[in-house]
Amino acid sequence: TSYQKEAMGLLGLVDDGSDRSPRVAATAKRTLEVVIGTTATFRLSVKTTANVPFNLAGWTAKLTIKQSFLDATARLVLTGAAPAGGPEKNRLDFSLLPATTKPLTTGRYVYDVWISKGAERRQVVPLSLFALLPAVALP
Repeated sequence: TSYQKEAMGLLGLVDDGSDRSPRVAATAKRTLEVVIGTTATFRLSVKTTANVPFNLAGWTAKLTIKQSFLDATARLVLTGAAPAGGPEKNRLDFSLLPATTKPLTTGRYVYDVWISKGAERRQVVPLSLFALLPAVALP
């Protein structure tokens, strides 16, 4: 059985027209690497470009994994939920369980994160590399 102790952090950025804070990264891209058949948690923290926490109350967040950036259809979609320990205004967790990765093979994919509320949709994490690594058998 394999487990992950800490959530992998993801930064989501909402461009609300405010001036970009020098404390905010130029991009929210981050490579994620997960060993196939393991449990992984991705903790999304969303801020505005002014470095102000973005209130996710009423918003739905989806992390989509696609074979390539050209694909319109996701191979896997994860829905964000309040982190363990209670809801936080600007944070959501995505859980990837061993059974979730069964339809996938090891290799390189891409992922992005979108939030939506009613008809409004915003991409908060742009297309980034998602690597599904092979499990290592111990002797």
